[in-house]
Amino acid sequence: MIDDFFKNIFFFVWPVCRMKCKYCLENSTNNYELFDDANIIKLLDIFGKYKVKKLWLTGGDVTLCPYILDYIGICKKHGIKPFFSTQDGKALSKLIENLNDIDIQLSLNGLYEDHDEITCVKGSFIDIEKTVEEINKSKKNIRLSARFI
Repeated sequence: MIDDFFKNIFFFVWPVCRMKCKYCLENSTNNYELFDDANIIKLLDIFGKYKVKKLWLTGGDVTLCPYILDYIGICKKHGIKPFFSTQDGKALSKLIENLNDIDIQLSLNGLYEDHDEITCVKGSFIDIEKTVEEINKSKKNIRLSARFI
């Protein structure tokens, strides 16, 4: 059964990403015609039933998903520890007010100009810096880590 084997799951919940990273091979990015919120909620409930411990909400960039806060809430209701990664500081900044007790991994394509050049979004690293400062000032229980790609 799922509860005997899978305590940590990576779950693709949203295909959209505003970054146009040079290395991305994801053909579905920005194609969300087949996205089905009801099925995702159903699967989150199943993960809860089988006592999944950690759930990495992933995709394109989940910070752009209009339902991400709902998904995080469902996970917590089931005792699942949700976490996600993003390289979009601007989108993450819009969520901070509603986030608490969560792990977030910032995916960085090098520093400053390197990050902007690889993501093809000018100012994207500065957006991340501003958001990290905002999180630190918020005094919320948001644990940040960084992954350099």
